[in-house]
Amino acid sequence: MLTLDGWLEFNHRKWGLSPVKLSLSESTSERPAIELVIYTDKRGRIKTPKLNPYTPLAFLPTDTQSVSRLGRQWLSVSEVVVKEFRERGVVNAVSFPPSIVDVRPWKWI
Repeated sequence: MLTLDGWLEFNHRKWGLSPVKLSLSESTSERPAIELVIYTDKRGRIKTPKLNPYTPLAFLPTDTQSVSRLGRQWLSVSEVVVKEFRERGVVNAVSFPPSIVDVRPWKWI
């Protein structure tokens, strides 16, 4: 629901924040990647709108069942997202969906 066009437009109109859909990966390949929607204020900083319980985020790994490989992929591609957060700046707290359990890369922002 948090990625539906109507919800993005609601947040834009209600809070004056611009929704930005991102698909970030380490390289030119499509996977592994993280797709997410962030909102930016007029200065381009990331800000979570009120009423949004978390930042919608999806991890798209390569086709593997290896737990260790999935972990390495998550950590490597999440570093790309952390870099994006650092470059834009973050105004308030960022929460992730309950399915995201490893937030180590964000602890250093």
